[in-house]
Amino acid sequence: MKKINHWLLIACFLIPFGVNSQAPFKSGNIVVVRLGDGSAIDPQNPTVPMFLDEYTPTGAFVQSVALPTVDNGSNLRMSQVFYNGDISLLTLSPNKEFLTLVGFKASPGTSTSGINSSSFDRTIAKVDYNGAVNSSTAILGTDVVPSGTTGFPMSVITDDGTRFWTVHESALGGGIRYSLLGQSTSTNIITSSTIKTLNIDNGQLYCTRTGRPTVISGGLPTTGPQTATPLPGIASGSGSSSQMFLADLNPSIPGFDVIYFTDNNSYALSKFSFDQGAGVWVLNGTIGVGDDYRGITGVVNGTTVTLYATRKIPSSSTTAGGELVTLTDNTGHTLASGSFTGTPTIIATPGANKFFKGVAMAPQPLSVSLSTKIFLQGAYNSGLSRHKDVTTTWASTLNANALSQPFAGAPFNYAGTESVINGFFTSTAGTTDITDWVLLELHDATTPSTIVARQAAFVREDGKVVGLDGISDPTFTGVGANNYYIVIKHRNHLPVRSSTTVFVNGATPVLYDFTTAQAQAYQDPAILTNAAMKDLSGGVFGMFAGNANANNNIRFTGLNNDAGVILTALGGNQGATASGYNMADLNLDGTVRFTGLNNDAGVLLTALNGNQSNLFTQHQ
Repeated sequence: MKKINHWLLIACFLIPFGVNSQAPFKSGNIVVVRLGDGSAIDPQNPTVPMFLDEYTPTGAFVQSVALPTVDNGSNLRMSQVFYNGDISLLTLSPNKEFLTLVGFKASPGTSTSGINSSSFDRTIAKVDYNGAVNSSTAILGTDVVPSGTTGFPMSVITDDGTRFWTVHESALGGGIRYSLLGQSTSTNIITSSTIKTLNIDNGQLYCTRTGRPTVISGGLPTTGPQTATPLPGIASGSGSSSQMFLADLNPSIPGFDVIYFTDNNSYALSKFSFDQGAGVWVLNGTIGVGDDYRGITGVVNGTTVTLYATRKIPSSSTTAGGELVTLTDNTGHTLASGSFTGTPTIIATPGANKFFKGVAMAPQPLSVSLSTKIFLQGAYNSGLSRHKDVTTTWASTLNANALSQPFAGAPFNYAGTESVINGFFTSTAGTTDITDWVLLELHDATTPSTIVARQAAFVREDGKVVGLDGISDPTFTGVGANNYYIVIKHRNHLPVRSSTTVFVNGATPVLYDFTTAQAQAYQDPAILTNAAMKDLSGGVFGMFAGNANANNNIRFTGLNNDAGVILTALGGNQGATASGYNMADLNLDGTVRFTGLNNDAGVLLTALNGNQSNLFTQHQ
């Protein structure tokens, strides 16, 4: 649960243009670091307050989030000097959940004399989708710069909101340091005076150094010293490298294959594409030489990239500085020299006595995606090694009766509003038709009985659990990346839980496949009558059918038995049939039968290994 920061209340009174309340960021908008609140700038260069200004893609101002200027509880003050163009670069975490930036642990108005020495700590701020600021992390100044020298805090990035890699400039030291949320100590990763900013792509740390993109050894290193290796083919720039935006535009090349790079001199705003055959990066073109580009971000849509950048930031001024510009590049991944051209459009300027610095896309709601596979015994076909083909009868049954999630009643008591339009359920020649609804849950890693999040989803013929589009992995909004138990429930099958916790994140999820082994499901040592899943033959496992009364056990005779549910659906007549989306329809064919071909009593007996006196129970 995120804590609402008291600084958000203060920010409400500092927001310009008459905005009086803090609202969540809107996905797709742009966030710019602004230094200064409009007050006249002292020519003696004091520190100034820091803000995050949100704009629409067309440059319409939305709101401003003020960063703390005094210590308040665990949140620490921060400010920045305005005269260094490379400071206050903004980053967005790879899972798009957090914005991060770094400043001096000092109140606005603090004299800049000695502020960039080891006497002042450096405060890290992370800001989430709701605009909540956490500035509880401040790295000791003695960690950052050696005694007797000076340096500026440049940029910081996080992968999960708890781990930070920070860039600090110092002529006699500086470089990248690693620290944890709420702690003041840090670990040296690499010493360098020319690193400006950081990127994370696919679990790998990158930086800009000596005017060129560079990879840091160790993946996401937490110890040092590490090495910095420039990406091949990109020459050192004569200017001061600032930031880069990485894009994956060619599906045949693993990882990112295009780099947009800013530099205050030779590289201005440049584009490079990766030549996979030669193993080098090729310059596609440079625009805006002399325009002093610094921050950059972008949005990828197919092979078209919409860029946003800050530029024309003065190295010394007491009035104002900076422009937010945009440019669309539709040339995609290409090895053609001179293909990257265009004139950026100015969409915003900061106003008097204010300065634009870094830029990033707005953070998105906290979310994780889950990839799972499960089979339902009642729908499984051993000859196909998957669920049976969806018939036109079953597809019609679903379209007529199951357009909305079926778990509102007891014992599920799920209040979700998931639904699809009529005709969504189909019977095709493929293996991706929807077999039925399932209820997907994430449970707490420490207390497995505690439900953290849940949603209704679909299981297909191929066993893949998918979201409401029938294709994508289900996404849980408002849930952070963490270790969870995965639980899958069905209307008339016994639920299953993963045997171990699974790390679920907002990036590409790793498939958790229940079907491959009995050990994939949690086995309650107190239950000796049955395993957690039904052996479906051929080394394939699935959920036990027969839970017709949804009491999480299956039995043919005795109190609350499931055979009785089947008979009740038939009005007590074993020879009758009933059509529809019925809990007693254990084989999911749209018809309830007690006897005859494809009867549901037989499915129940098969689940119980042919023994009417057996009682099987869920393992949770």
